[in-house]
Amino acid sequence: MDKLLLLVISVLPSIIIALLIYKADKKEREPKKELIKSFLFGILSVILTLLLSFAFKVVDFDTENANMMEIFIYSFVSIAFVEELSKWLCSYLFLRKNKEYNYIFDGIVYCVYVALGFATVENILYTLDSGIVIGLIRAISTVPAHAFFGVTCGYYYSLYKFDKVNGKKNNKCLFLSLAVPTILHGFYDFCLFSGNYLLVITYIVFVVVLYVSSIKKIKHMAQIDKPLEKEEIYVNIDENNNYSISEKDIEE
Repeated sequence: MDKLLLLVISVLPSIIIALLIYKADKKEREPKKELIKSFLFGILSVILTLLLSFAFKVVDFDTENANMMEIFIYSFVSIAFVEELSKWLCSYLFLRKNKEYNYIFDGIVYCVYVALGFATVENILYTLDSGIVIGLIRAISTVPAHAFFGVTCGYYYSLYKFDKVNGKKNNKCLFLSLAVPTILHGFYDFCLFSGNYLLVITYIVFVVVLYVSSIKKIKHMAQIDKPLEKEEIYVNIDENNNYSISEKDIEE
């Protein structure tokens, strides 16, 4: 019974966030099959993270006996970069030629679902090992944080994708889709692992700011959501031979 309760606590935050993101997609909601696939890609990213962690020998790092520089490198490189790179690669592979990825907001939806796949597995492992208190703390901090990192990744990736569809190069946004979540994730972990009271307080403030900024980003992208299609100028001519110029969306 205790294990079942811990499992519910581990999975419930991801289910709630997944439903909220799904409902935030107002224009054209994604097929459930594709959402499940993106979640499975997130689970795949856990395996990739483990392989990279073993390759770089960053498993079982002792934060209690490390200095601040070692904690900084561990937080930003060994954890944040490795985990966000794994999720980013899985998101990129999933989205690259996905025909259902046809609206700007879709990038946020799918990247969040990939992040939730990762966060769910991680949360189950931590909660079953550490107990209900850790599970409850992670439910309101770590799992939402992974989702918010996914929001940031999807935000910049969709800006890159929209420009690409319309014949523009925007490698800056492609880079930012990995760099910004990595920096946010690294700062999140560094404040948490530091053991410094001031940084722990900063961590709490940062989590609140992360909540607010991510919700604003979701609402903004939902409002400006539009198809990922080429835009073409065309001429309207009315019955009196008056004409006007406007933009028309056409499929790629």
